[in-house]
Amino acid sequence: MKFGFRQDLLIHRILRVIPSGKGHRALKKTEWRRYRDHNRIKRMINHLKQTRHITI
Repeated sequence: MKFGFRQDLLIHRILRVIPSGKGHRALKKTEWRRYRDHNRIKRMINHLKQTRHITI
């Protein structure tokens, strides 16, 4: 059976973190604490890459 991308994520218990944009018809509920943590991790990895401590 073929499901959509978001349904596949939900089946595997993966929650979306990034909020929908203003241009979307139906805005989805966003967990801002998860989004904040996601953003911190992305910024930390970017900082490490910029200072060449690790390579990904």
